[in-house]
Amino acid sequence: MLTSDSKEIYELIFDRIYKINEEILPRDGEYREWGQKQRSLLDQLCARMNPEIGDCWMNLTSAGPCK
Repeated sequence: MLTSDSKEIYELIFDRIYKINEEILPRDGEYREWGQKQRSLLDQLCARMNPEIGDCWMNLTSAGPCK
């Protein structure tokens, strides 16, 4: 289970991944193609992680950064 300190770190990491996906990928076709592979791998990884992290990732990819 996540502690309050580790949850903040996970939120920071996922927030940064979200920002990279939103700020860089749309501008660069080659990177966008790589980003689709990255998204697939991250989805698979998060499906196997702690449910709290997986829920955060699903919220992140569908609605924006974790709250």
